Amino acid sequence: MYQYKIKSSFDLVGSLSEEIYEKCRLHDIDTENCNKIDICVIEALNNVIKHSYNSLSENELSVLLDIDLEKVKLDISDNGIPRSNLGKARLDFDPEDISNLPEGGMGLFIIENLMDETYYISDGKTNVFTLIKYFRK
Repeated sequence: MYQYKIKSSFDLVGSLSEEIYEKCRLHDIDTENCNKIDICVIEALNNVIKHSYNSLSENELSVLLDIDLEKVKLDISDNGIPRSNLGKARLDFDPEDISNLPEGGMGLFIIENLMDETYYISDGKTNVFTLIKYFRK
């Protein structure tokens, strides 16, 4: 199990996602699943910074990474504003009309489609977004 803490700065997201990617590769997770996890880590961290912390960089967020023989589990925790929409993200747009793509909500949609399970809980003080990706070795 690995634990990371970073300030809520967009500039730090890339280096943390690279670190998590490398840990996944060290555990012999295939490149396709590592890429899916990487995309989701970036999207989830950016969402926390943007929405929970209103893009303010003096806050802290933490990531708990657990890798076992069956799955990768990430718990992304923050103490910011809890998510208001707890439903599964859906995109309602015409894919033939790219000039009218939605401006928001795509990150959660991507995460929920690339990961096998997602959970979100908040106790009013701490918000935890859990992402799970299963794989076979």
